[in-house]
Amino acid sequence: MIVARPQEDAEAWLTGKRPVQDKQLTVAGFDAAETRNGESCNVVVDAADKQSLDIQLSPSGNEITNDQSCEKAKQGAELVMQTLLQR
Repeated sequence: MIVARPQEDAEAWLTGKRPVQDKQLTVAGFDAAETRNGESCNVVVDAADKQSLDIQLSPSGNEITNDQSCEKAKQGAELVMQTLLQR
């Protein structure tokens, strides 16, 4: 799932105020945050000032690990940002 977050950037996820595990990373040259909540993994990418895109991967069942889920979410985020940069 991809969600536009027009009023918050990735930094909002790195404050420690949300009940998720997080880490800072870079996606296609943009600041980003990886967040984990149970089996779900989100990669939130800064797209513009106070705006971000949230790419979420929530596997059903036990077919992939949480680490694999986050890696796939990051790959998806890379593809989304590359597509936007081409426009």
